[in-house]
Amino acid sequence: IIKDYANAQYYGVVKIGSPPQEFQVIYDTGSSNLWVPEKGCVHCGYRLIHGGKNKYDKDASESFVEDGTEFAIQYGSGAVSGVFA
Repeated sequence: IIKDYANAQYYGVVKIGSPPQEFQVIYDTGSSNLWVPEKGCVHCGYRLIHGGKNKYDKDASESFVEDGTEFAIQYGSGAVSGVFA
């Protein structure tokens, strides 16, 4: 279910993997990318807000397949880089 906040943000739950791991996300209608933090990331999400963000645990997923391709993307608000899972 996609929810609407003030006709400015759309948000909902995304489940990834098998068994499913649940994430609360804000859908970015200007991007085709979906970013979720991985287990072990220390700078992913603010702990003050609901105890921090859920983090994807690839070891808990039966359907995870390693990709390993490096990426670097420049957004208007800053850059992100890493390795595709």
